[in-house]
Amino acid sequence: IKSYPEVLSYIRAVSVLREEGNITDARVRVGLRLLNFSYDCRITSVPFERIDVKLLSGPFRKLDASWQFTPLGESQTQVSYSLDAVFNNPVMEMTAGALFASQIHHSISAFEERLKMA
Repeated sequence: IKSYPEVLSYIRAVSVLREEGNITDARVRVGLRLLNFSYDCRITSVPFERIDVKLLSGPFRKLDASWQFTPLGESQTQVSYSLDAVFNNPVMEMTAGALFASQIHHSISAFEERLKMA
């Protein structure tokens, strides 16, 4: 979680607010071109299976993201990513929504590259 800014170019900083077991509450600072904002989220991880992100507070009406890892053999894993995000402000939804959509492919590629280095 703390290394998200190293992997995902649009995440400027992550501050861990609370950690307890497999649950981390974090403040994520995002920078997409001229848009900069922060949100708080709860990140729940099940090692080697999934990572779920749920909104706690911020400029979203809804934010649900999920990474799922499915073993395909001894040396392969299928990575699936889903994002359901809606901003409270319609103008921000139109602007940032389009920018977020363009970042999804980049996010998956960056995550895959990070896994190859592990």
